[in-house]
Amino acid sequence: MQAIQRKNEIDRPLKKTPTRVAARKSGGKLKLVTLDALDGRTFAVKRAKRLVAEISADLGGDDQLTAGARELVQHAAILGSMIESAETEWLSGKPVDVPNLLSAINAQRRTLLALGIERRVARDITPTLADIAREIDAERDVDRDDVE
Repeated sequence: MQAIQRKNEIDRPLKKTPTRVAARKSGGKLKLVTLDALDGRTFAVKRAKRLVAEISADLGGDDQLTAGARELVQHAAILGSMIESAETEWLSGKPVDVPNLLSAINAQRRTLLALGIERRVARDITPTLADIAREIDAERDVDRDDVE
């Protein structure tokens, strides 16, 4: 009897969930949504993007990060936004799911450890005064040789 009931469950058409309806409307393909597709006016999006920029800068800049590191930066930033929101709710007296909050904090900590939490200094390529003086002296020597 259970086998027959399970077979009927398998043959039943799938429920129309919003995702399935959206997939049908878009030609049968699910479309992925990115942070860039979100309305950037909300505080949550602004905060997450600001955290992405700050964490990237701490790691030497976006151009110094691999694709995987950029993904981890985004995950850490979104977790940071979620954590900040939950902490704000708790401080304002609203109930908070503490185990979920602690889980998010731990996940963010592990993500930041994987990235290396310490601030990395971008390589400074600014010439020193001594470098500039050598360059000027070299140009003077070339000009003197041209005159003679």
